[in-house]
Amino acid sequence: MKNLIDILTAAAVLPQMPQLLEPGQPCYLVGGALRDWLQGRRSTDFDFATPGDPSPLARRFAAGVKGTWFSLDRSRQQSRVVATVAGQSLTYDFAPFRAADLGGDLERRDFTVNAMACSIDGEPRLIDPCGGKRDLQAGLLRACSDRCFDDDPLRVLRGVRHGVTLGLEIEKGTRALMEAKAYLASRPAPERIRGELAAIFSAPSIARGLSLLQDLHLLPVLFGPSRAEGGTSCGISLALRCEELVRRGDGGEEGRELFNPMEEILFDGFSRWGVLKLAAFLRGYDPTDLARILEERLRLCRSHQRLVRSLVELDPGVGSEWPQLPRSPRGRALWVAGLGPSPRLALLLLSALVEPPPFTPGEGAALLRDLATVMVAGRIPDLVDGRWLCRELGLSPGPEVGRALGILRQAEIEGTVETPEQARNLLISRKNKNIDKEEDIFL
Repeated sequence: MKNLIDILTAAAVLPQMPQLLEPGQPCYLVGGALRDWLQGRRSTDFDFATPGDPSPLARRFAAGVKGTWFSLDRSRQQSRVVATVAGQSLTYDFAPFRAADLGGDLERRDFTVNAMACSIDGEPRLIDPCGGKRDLQAGLLRACSDRCFDDDPLRVLRGVRHGVTLGLEIEKGTRALMEAKAYLASRPAPERIRGELAAIFSAPSIARGLSLLQDLHLLPVLFGPSRAEGGTSCGISLALRCEELVRRGDGGEEGRELFNPMEEILFDGFSRWGVLKLAAFLRGYDPTDLARILEERLRLCRSHQRLVRSLVELDPGVGSEWPQLPRSPRGRALWVAGLGPSPRLALLLLSALVEPPPFTPGEGAALLRDLATVMVAGRIPDLVDGRWLCRELGLSPGPEVGRALGILRQAEIEGTVETPEQARNLLISRKNKNIDKEEDIFL
């Protein structure tokens, strides 16, 4: 247990926590941190269980580690402390027993590998009534009881996540139980479902995750039926191609920028890699179903919906424009910026959609460098500003100015305009030509 004591000491649990307990008050470390310890992993999340309300203990602990305490569920007396210890952000969750005693609490948990405990108010010893250590050593994920998934249907999806991220084989009886209870998986709050899917799609290998979701009949439950040509098989195939493309990363030193940092979290637990694979998978659904999936099933905010939608709806045909792009960094930057909110992910998706890829990883990385070169305060400045357009061309602020600037950007992408003078001349010429025809200036 020495290694565990070292881990708890480094996480400021020892010796602080025992000193904060009321006389005779037991406290147990439970769940994932013990599982991670047995697997040789470092955990950043620590769960504690006590008989009775642990909130006063959690508040005292927060003060001791100079962390922040907040309630997760007041009715269930569950709370969380977030603190930075030795430069690392750590999370500590506190909850009362789920049953009359510790044994009953552990038996009501989801999987045996999460149903272990260790007392922190005395000599540390592993408490393992469900055989979690044995299952972990055998590489098995086993449900604690037959009622496991009825108690919390999200556990069906969590089982898939554990199978993928922990490298565990789902025990035969547990797998049958998960399949039988798959129909319940859409009942938890979308935010909870989204968190599990984020971990599955952001895992290094999506192949096993999608295979389990498909074999357990979870895909139609979570996303609804696919009405697109090729169905979910098309989306799964594209997600696997994206993963292989990123894993291979064969652009050498000059193409490395295109692939890094794919592990960075973009939103709601989804890494760049996870967002790319999610969008690729969702291309297997009809566009009319996309809004329902993003808004209702995943409940993404508008900006995150916009990002995912831009990738799902990306036209593979834009890849054919690559050979005709101008040499100027501005024109190339405008083209890549027009691919959507995440040009990096759009370039990677294009490379997976088009065979052979329209550009090499090195060329894709060069496009990103062009974009970074011309960006100012998060955007590419226009060659002429709106005030000049209103003053010299008589345009009204709003859509007319927007259409004029759009014409300029397209001309830059085509390489016919490179300087502010050329831009002004183009717009003046366009104005005069349309006036002669008695047409709106910039339709």
